[in-house]
Amino acid sequence: TRPAGAPSDRPQSAAWRRYLEGTGERLELARSRNERAIVAAADVVAATVERGGVVHVFGSGHSQLLALEVNERPAGLVPIQVVFDPLFGRAENLEGYGEVLLRDLAFAPTDCLIVVSHSGRNVAPIELALAARSCSIPVIALTSPEVSCRERSRHASGKRLFEIADVVLDLGSTESDACVQVEGLGAQVGPTSTVVGAALLNAVIVESIDRLVHRGVAPPLITPNSVEGGPAANAAMRERYRGRVRPVW
Repeated sequence: TRPAGAPSDRPQSAAWRRYLEGTGERLELARSRNERAIVAAADVVAATVERGGVVHVFGSGHSQLLALEVNERPAGLVPIQVVFDPLFGRAENLEGYGEVLLRDLAFAPTDCLIVVSHSGRNVAPIELALAARSCSIPVIALTSPEVSCRERSRHASGKRLFEIADVVLDLGSTESDACVQVEGLGAQVGPTSTVVGAALLNAVIVESIDRLVHRGVAPPLITPNSVEGGPAANAAMRERYRGRVRPVW
């Protein structure tokens, strides 16, 4: 028996290289497809922050990782509120569940909502997007319209996420969300949407910060706690948004 961690007798397949190359290709595809959408989404986020509003972000299942990615992120924006799904997608196709998630949150006219959903057809993301539209606040979707168009919506309205949003950021991913074919395996592996989605969201936030600075607005940023004065600065920022942005944990 080969000891754990011992080199394999099999020649190196370089599947990991193919994954990194495939992810890089998806990132480049996302960049080329989203140049206008990133700017449009950044305009929405910058306007929200300038008005003193809050950027709400929602994703269920693995998409929640992207909402958490931009939550209390050092060098990121303070007024970001995660619409947290404690069931991590287990009830995302239960009608009315989105309304339950919003029970303790209230959209203000100055706010905006970012909804993340790879397929864009599940119930909870669509419910949140429709709730935001009913409050007349802008909706940014991070989704894959190509994947959405292959299947029917699971929501009673028949709508898919990209059909509801004001701005659509295209993940550019395939239905399997994978990019590596392993010899002898009948399915691809190596998901890419989390990597691409994180890059697109951070691109929007960076662009929105740049726009705020050029408008003469000091962006409300989270300072790394490792920086001298960081904890005090962050405490002051959290106080500024007390009652409007609450901790996820």
